Amino acid sequence: MTDSSPAEATETTEAASATEAARAGEPVAVLGAGAMGSALAEALLAAGHPVTVWNRTPARTEPLVARGARAAPGVAAASVGAGIVVVCVTDPAAARSVLDEVPVDEGQVVVNLTTGSPEDAREAAALAERRGMTYLDGAIQAGAHLIGTPDALLMYAGREQVFRAHRETLLAFGEDTRYLGEDHGLPALFDLALLAFAYELWISYLHTLALIDTEGLTAGSFAGAARKIADDIVGHLDSIAAEVDDGVYSPDSFGRLQDHEAVADHLVAMRAARGVDAGQLRLVRDLIRGRIAEGRGEQGFSGIFEGIRVPRTGR
Repeated sequence: MTDSSPAEATETTEAASATEAARAGEPVAVLGAGAMGSALAEALLAAGHPVTVWNRTPARTEPLVARGARAAPGVAAASVGAGIVVVCVTDPAAARSVLDEVPVDEGQVVVNLTTGSPEDAREAAALAERRGMTYLDGAIQAGAHLIGTPDALLMYAGREQVFRAHRETLLAFGEDTRYLGEDHGLPALFDLALLAFAYELWISYLHTLALIDTEGLTAGSFAGAARKIADDIVGHLDSIAAEVDDGVYSPDSFGRLQDHEAVADHLVAMRAARGVDAGQLRLVRDLIRGRIAEGRGEQGFSGIFEGIRVPRTGR
């Protein structure tokens, strides 16, 4: 049997200790009592954790105190004794300011759930590392009203052992809690990518409803048909992702690109004739035409990804 190194033994002990603390009701400090910060604190209280809260406007912590939280006069006072310090404030600049005030305690983990870009997250992680903090960055893909429910998606990055050690506590925010990797920028990347995905789905649907409206029909009369096709599209998300990863674009699911060209032409013409913006459909048609011009007309529809992707260098 191979003996563990002292460092490995220490990490294992720390993980076990933190997990026990989580099960026993790990004390948590929540820095920021806006709508989201308050929802996080309430979820922790509901899960049986002692919670200390702080906000630059102290009055905002009063409803949480009424629910059982303890209010602290400052960041440092709130952080003392907490196993986890959760930062959820207005923006990345505010988060960096708060991180500067958190006292370094090697026995505690700082979890930054402030919304920002991947670059913001990596910058905050570098700041935390320079200060000697144990640090996770995270993103919340849910409204405040969903925190603590199965519908909330929360994503984290940093040292996996730190995440695993405190996972039981973090589950108070939502059952769908995911570890994405060591790169602290990944939760923010996923968060913004998912928001963009939602926006583009919504604008496509609204453009379609505008087309229906030109014929004097109600949006409700079309919604059922739209839902059926949307369910079918969702059912293909994994297979499309697999085709993109493999670089093999099968025509089996959606047909050949050369068959889509005429359909795309018709769709652009129909929208344009009715005065509905056809910009997105023109983009789709041009991507189809580009792949056909490259001799890829036998590929499936997902082959247009090659006309969208940005070439990666140095990887």
